[in-house]
Amino acid sequence: MRVQLTTLTALMARARPVAAAALIAAALLSGAASLAEERAGVRVDVYTDEWIQVVSPAIEGGFGVGAGVQVNGGYSVDVLSGATRTQTVDVVSSATTFSERRHQASLSATASRHADRSATVGYTLSAEPDYVSNVGSVGFSKEILERMATVGGTYRLGRDRFGTATGEAVEGSAINQSLELGWSHILSRRTKGSLTLAGDYSACAESLGCQSSAYRFVPVLDLGAPQSLLSLRERHPETRLRGAGALRLSQALSTELALHASYRYYADSWEVRGHTASLAAARTLLDERLMVRLDARGGWQRPASFYRDNYAIDGELSEQLPDYRSADPELAGVTSAMARGRVSWTWFSLGPLMEFGPNVRVARLWYRYHELEELPERDAWMIGGGASGSF
Repeated sequence: MRVQLTTLTALMARARPVAAAALIAAALLSGAASLAEERAGVRVDVYTDEWIQVVSPAIEGGFGVGAGVQVNGGYSVDVLSGATRTQTVDVVSSATTFSERRHQASLSATASRHADRSATVGYTLSAEPDYVSNVGSVGFSKEILERMATVGGTYRLGRDRFGTATGEAVEGSAINQSLELGWSHILSRRTKGSLTLAGDYSACAESLGCQSSAYRFVPVLDLGAPQSLLSLRERHPETRLRGAGALRLSQALSTELALHASYRYYADSWEVRGHTASLAAARTLLDERLMVRLDARGGWQRPASFYRDNYAIDGELSEQLPDYRSADPELAGVTSAMARGRVSWTWFSLGPLMEFGPNVRVARLWYRYHELEELPERDAWMIGGGASGSF
């Protein structure tokens, strides 16, 4: 199916009513109480490739409550539409089109009554027709070494429930826990480095396992009868342990130009291994009112131990059927790359706003799957625009 790329003009036309609502809501909140800081923002992002299009409008804002307490909230919708190729094993979109909406709302509060430390609590709810996720979080941040370094951490606890929207009796749930620890250090007047370590543990229902889809079916070929092809529902292990470490270095070459470089290593209990490296340059112009940022990122991933492009048996099905099987491209071996550009403009003291700035983003993504014959490559565009203001 051919997907027409949404133009930036259309995106901004869609964003105007939401932006107005965000700014009005923030203005009303600022008049209702004595607030330390008020801000609001809106954005619209579009992802499109050969088969699917996702339009994601979002609104966010924040305001101060009393001394040293900041409340932030946001709401976004992902509107999915499209179709996949008929030879796919995804029963939702085989030989047909589909559409779906995903909603997400978040709320957090940060207390920083002391200049060198803060604490944050938050909650996020995500919902779609066959999936609901609830995530709570607590975090902290503290400056040390005469405020030359900052340490912090965030713990998250979530519960997911899923089913099918096709009337089949397939249901499941998962409990997810994650911990992220970070250290950032000012190395010199123009250099800053950071280290982040993250871990995640998921315990899922035995019926489908972690990160599996009730809609994905895996083809299994009987070698003793080549014309016989079975279609079995995807099933993953019931637990998954993940870990990642990332290094980031920022270097200011002048007051107007800065470079950022990062590297991330990922590993999990399913034997997936991944490397990601990125490089970015940011330049300010016109007395810091205009900022241009260019990003490049590349990654490589080894497939999960149980992932196969083709599953096959030779004899009794019950004796040779693999315990775990997957049709998820995210678990395949993949090489990826991305190039992105962002332009933002800032107005100071614009009417009732202390600061207001629109922005535009364009990205091109490339994916090359190592073992997936049905989908050896996939390319996509992402286009976005938005605006933010503070009162």
